[in-house]
Amino acid sequence: MLFGDRLARGIVDIGQRLAFRTAAIGGGWPGKKGEIAMAFGNRNPLSLPVLKGPAVDRSVTASHGRFDSMVTVVCTRWLDAFPASYVTVLRNAVAASLKRPHRFVCVTDNPGGLENGVEGVAMPDLGIPLQYQRRGCWPKLSIFTPGLLPADQPTLYLDLDVMVRQDLDAFFERIESTGGFHALREWNPTIWSMVPLAMRPHRGVQGSILGFYPGEQAKLFHRFYDQKELCFDAFPLDQDFLSENAQSPQDWPFAWTSSFKWHCLHYYPINQVLTKIHEPKNAKVVVFHGNPRPIDVVPLGDYRWGTKRKFGHGPVDWVRDYWLRHDPTWTDAAPAKAA
Repeated sequence: MLFGDRLARGIVDIGQRLAFRTAAIGGGWPGKKGEIAMAFGNRNPLSLPVLKGPAVDRSVTASHGRFDSMVTVVCTRWLDAFPASYVTVLRNAVAASLKRPHRFVCVTDNPGGLENGVEGVAMPDLGIPLQYQRRGCWPKLSIFTPGLLPADQPTLYLDLDVMVRQDLDAFFERIESTGGFHALREWNPTIWSMVPLAMRPHRGVQGSILGFYPGEQAKLFHRFYDQKELCFDAFPLDQDFLSENAQSPQDWPFAWTSSFKWHCLHYYPINQVLTKIHEPKNAKVVVFHGNPRPIDVVPLGDYRWGTKRKFGHGPVDWVRDYWLRHDPTWTDAAPAKAA
């Protein structure tokens, strides 16, 4: 192939990927790309029928002054990323922090080790290649499979490595009040903490806590399932796909959550002087993303955890207390293992 032909094909390929990523797909995240209608060859691969769930009654129950219908809490577990004990801990923490009736669902390819109180649901096979199952959280998108979860029931997705500390009811009240797709705003690096939130760059979705009505977001499944390879090329991670494709996206209130990595740890060498790990007592949920995970800071002993620039030694008392409270089987002699 002549160089000119190869260059032309390369330009066309780049144009197609750009078109896929910026096609008019429902709005995009606040501060992200808007609705940009672009052609994809002779057709738009995202011109799929808009799927809508049943009409949702979002009226407040007069006798209680709040919403009190059944809701769904869902998590996912695939391959060997997390032991079953993580599901148990999350289930128990949710039960302690959610007053209203709820189902706790684990969508998984491995139901081994799931305890009573966890509704195990087989993870639909979306045909995701193994390398993409291990890179990011693409199998998480299976929760949007039509019919997997009740279309008209408010649903809260939680990553297995979050710490639920208080009041999950507020998350559901927000979903019921506005509909749409609710997610964490991806945190900015520490240096941006000196700037007001409104002036910080919006980096799109952080996918640890999602809120939605499954019927309203069903097209997420179709847009991914029908164009998987293009999605893998266009979006580095599943949360980048969600940032660009979610219907009526909204941020959770910033004060409701904290990042263990960004809000609780100091950089080296400051962490050699300020050794105590900050506890965000007002956060409803603390998110562990990346390294370390909660289980890494639970065992007794003198050991190092974390990354090259953000690390600590030994157990973090408030994380250990949380884990032991919600996992009655834990012993330091036999830490959690995969089922």
